[in-house]
Amino acid sequence: MPGHHIPSRNQQGPVTKLVFLTVLGLTLLTEPSQQSYQAIFKGMNAKEKVKLADDLEYYQSAVDHIKRIIDEKSGLSSSSASDGSHKGGAKSQESKFGHKSTSIISTLTCDACWIATDLFHDLVSNYIVQDLVETAGILVCSTDLSFSICRGYVNSLKDVVIKQLEGIITSPKYLCTDALNICEQKYFELLDPNDFTGKMLADKPNVIQNDDFMNNLYETINNDSNKNLRPTFKAVHFTDVHTDFYYVSGASTQCDNIICCRKENGFPTNKSIQAGPLGAYGCDIPIDVLTTMGDYINAEINPDVIFWTGDITPHDQWHYTVDYVTEYQTWLANFMKANFSDYVIYPLEGNHDFGEANSQSFIQPDPMLDINLKLWSEWLDENAQQQYAKAGYYTQKLKLKNGTVFDKVNVVAINSQPCYQFNFYLWNERDDPGGVLQWLNETLHAIEARGEIALFISHIPPGEKSCLYQWSIRYKAITDRFQHLIRFSIFGHVHEEIHNTVNAVKSGKPIGVQYWSGSVSTFSEINPSFRVFEFDLETFLPVKISTYFLNLEEENPKWNFHHEMTDVYGMKDLSPSSFRNLSQRILNDEQTAVLYTVTKSQGAPQTRTSVCDQACRQDAFCETTNNVYLEYKDCMGEPRYSLKQDPLDTALEYLADPWIRPV
Repeated sequence: MPGHHIPSRNQQGPVTKLVFLTVLGLTLLTEPSQQSYQAIFKGMNAKEKVKLADDLEYYQSAVDHIKRIIDEKSGLSSSSASDGSHKGGAKSQESKFGHKSTSIISTLTCDACWIATDLFHDLVSNYIVQDLVETAGILVCSTDLSFSICRGYVNSLKDVVIKQLEGIITSPKYLCTDALNICEQKYFELLDPNDFTGKMLADKPNVIQNDDFMNNLYETINNDSNKNLRPTFKAVHFTDVHTDFYYVSGASTQCDNIICCRKENGFPTNKSIQAGPLGAYGCDIPIDVLTTMGDYINAEINPDVIFWTGDITPHDQWHYTVDYVTEYQTWLANFMKANFSDYVIYPLEGNHDFGEANSQSFIQPDPMLDINLKLWSEWLDENAQQQYAKAGYYTQKLKLKNGTVFDKVNVVAINSQPCYQFNFYLWNERDDPGGVLQWLNETLHAIEARGEIALFISHIPPGEKSCLYQWSIRYKAITDRFQHLIRFSIFGHVHEEIHNTVNAVKSGKPIGVQYWSGSVSTFSEINPSFRVFEFDLETFLPVKISTYFLNLEEENPKWNFHHEMTDVYGMKDLSPSSFRNLSQRILNDEQTAVLYTVTKSQGAPQTRTSVCDQACRQDAFCETTNNVYLEYKDCMGEPRYSLKQDPLDTALEYLADPWIRPV
C-alpha cells in the first residue's frame, strides 16, 4: 500500500476504521510481507503504532487462517503450510472463532460473520458511537416530544440498551450460529415452547381432561335453588394509579410532552383545555382523585379485601430514579395505611415501579424490591416476604377484614416483568427470567397436592401485545394444566377494561377468564375507575363484577356506579363459556360491540365510538378470545412478525426470542 496515508486510530471514525481494516485485510492477503507494515506505520508516533498493532495482529492471523483453509480445501497446501509455518496464526484464529465447518464457502462466510460481529462490538463500545446514537435517538424522539424530555428519556435508557447490545444477542456464538445460521457449530440449546407445553400437560389430571371444569362449577351455582342467598365476599381491585405530584388545576391539557397539566405547560384562558380539580384527559391524576376514591370506597363499598396491582409513578419516565420512584411508592403505601387500615391488602409492582423505567434485571437484585418489602411489611407474612425478595412474586393465604383466613385459598402474586417487551434486560436473560414460571409451576403443583385453589393477581396481561411470546405461550400451558385451581385472574397495565378467555391448548375450549381492569389514571383519555368483584364463598369464583368511575365530562365529577358485567351484557353468568358467547355476540352484533367500546373506558373518548364495523368487531372478538398476543394476530389474519406492518413489536420480539440455554 505504498503512497497511501493511513489515519491514526484516534483519527478514525467507525466507518473509516471499518473500511481501513477491510482494505488492510485484503492487502495482507495479497501482500503479506513485513514491508506492508512500513507504509502503514509511516507518520505515526509510538503510541499510535502500539494501538494499531492489535488490529494488525488480529487481521494477520485472520488472513493466515483463511489462506490455510484455501490451501487445505483446494489440495494445494504448500510445504510451508505442511511444516507448520502458519500454525501459530491458524491456532490463534481457531481459538478466537472456535467454530467448525465443512466447506470453504461456509467457513469463509462464518469467519466473516465472526469478524463483523467483533467489529460491531467495537462500535457499540465506542463512546463516540454511543454519543452519536444517543443524539440520533433524541432527534428522532423530538419530532413528537420536547427536546428536554427526549434527552432525559433517551439518556435514562442508553446505558441499559448498550449493555444489552454487548451481550448474547450480538455475540458471534449466538448471532452467527443460532440467529443467522451462518456457522454450523452450536453453542446454545434452543428452548422450544412446544416441549415445555408437552411436559406441562403430560400429567394433566383426568378431572380436567374435557376442559369443562370451570363451566361445570358455574353450572353448579346456577342450579342452586338458593343461588341468590349464597354467601359472598367483596374485593376491590384498583390499578395504574399514576399519581402526579406536579399536577396543577388550571394548567393546560395540551402540550408536546407525554403528560400535560403541569405548571410548565402554561395556564390557558380557554376553559376547554384547562386541567380540572379532579383530573383531565391527557394527564396523570392529582392526589385528590385518589383521596376521593378512598372516601367513596370506605363509605359505599366497604370491601373485605383489596387487590392493588402496580404502576404508581407518573408517565414522566425521563425523571425516573430509585429515589424518585420511592417517593411515590412511599406516598401511596402511607395513603393505603391511613385510609384502608381496616382492610387486608395484597400489593404488587408494575412496570413503572422501577428506578429504570420498565426495566428489571433478574441477574442481580433490584433495589425497588427491598424498598417495597419495607413499605409492605405489614401486609405480607414472613414467607411471602422471602419469596418477594427473590424476584418480585409471592403467595399468601386469603384473609378477609373480619380476620377469617382461608387456609385452602392462595393469593398468587405474579411478577409480569419477565414478559414485558420494554424490559430491555430480557434481551440477555432468555431462559425463564427470574425463574418466575418455574416458581409458579412448583407453587401450583404444591397447591394441587394440598387440595387447595388459587386467585391470581398480576400487572401485564399475557394476551396484551407488550407481553413477549416466549413467556406468554408457556404461561398459557400452565393455566391449562392448572385450570381447576385458578379461580380468578386480574391484571392492569392497559388502562382499559378488557377481558379475554383462556383457551385450552389442544381443544381450544374456554377454560378460564382473565380480567383487565381500567386505570385510576386518566392517561390518556380514560375516566378513572376501579372494580368490585363479588365472590361465591364456596367456590371462590367471581359472580358479579361492578365498575365505579369518575366522569370527567361532568362539570363537578363525583364517583359513581357505571355498570355490572352480567347485567349490562345480559350474561347468564361469568363462566368461560358465557364470555365466549359474549365474544360471538360482539362479532355479530354492532350494538353489543359499541357497548364494549363504551365499557372499555367508562364512556371516555379513548375507546368510545358510535359505530363498529366488521373490522372493528373482528378486532374486539380476537381481543376477547385469545390469551397470547400472537394468537390474536392469527385470529386477525395478520402475520405474526412483519417489519413492514409491525416493525417495533417484531424487532422487540426478535431481541428476546427464542429462549436459549448454553450447551
